[in-house]
Amino acid sequence: MTIFKFELKQLSVSTVLWSIILGVTIFLMTPVYIDMLTGTDMSSISGLSNQGYYETMGTNLQILSTPLGAYAFLTTFVLFACAVHGMNVGLSMMTKEYRGATADFILTKPYSRSKVFVSKLLAGLLATLAVGVAYFVGSWLGMAAGAKGAYSFQAMALIAGSAIFVQWIFLFLGMLLGVLWPHLRTTVTVSSGVSFFAFVTGSFSYKMGFVWLGFLSPFTYFKGADIISTQRYDPVNLMVFLLVSAATLLAGHHYFRKKDVTLVS
Repeated sequence: MTIFKFELKQLSVSTVLWSIILGVTIFLMTPVYIDMLTGTDMSSISGLSNQGYYETMGTNLQILSTPLGAYAFLTTFVLFACAVHGMNVGLSMMTKEYRGATADFILTKPYSRSKVFVSKLLAGLLATLAVGVAYFVGSWLGMAAGAKGAYSFQAMALIAGSAIFVQWIFLFLGMLLGVLWPHLRTTVTVSSGVSFFAFVTGSFSYKMGFVWLGFLSPFTYFKGADIISTQRYDPVNLMVFLLVSAATLLAGHHYFRKKDVTLVS
């Protein structure tokens, strides 16, 4: 509990900032995009659609011209920010002990390595959950203002919930990478690079129709267009999400328990 409280306190400022930024941004932008994409001349959108732009985002013209489609389109870009945040939280929690030369101190205290790992994990989960809840509230208010009730609350909630799950899977990945390469100093740069690669991979899989390639990108697990059409998460993608998350967490925990503490200046 001591480690958990300490980690949560360390994350409190960034969590509040991310929550405010994402919540306020989606609240302000959703009505604007709904009005722009559902009230504009269809021919002006078709010009972009012919270039294959919307296909790379995993949507189409018919869905995009609805209030939920406009919201899902916005969320596609927000998920990239969520991925960067989640992974940076995971990386920072694991590498700061080495950057600050406190790894030998915390790992020689009367706490098992498993307890240290789980405490950090719980703090990261709670911090990212708070950001996801703020995004959900902002989305709800934005949809209420922009769509005026003409939308499925269930679909909106599932799309907003993907902001939590994307943060979590990148959090797990960040913790694993932080265990394997604990001396990383540029956590934001690494997080942004990995998130961008995953985003591009997902977009390429949409464009080329390579379903198998999409499994390599967590962004494809919660496709807004599919959620709007089916009112649920895709069972196969959800299973892949659970398997990848479990494998990443177990690997991170295993290597954290076995890894030697080697400090560098």
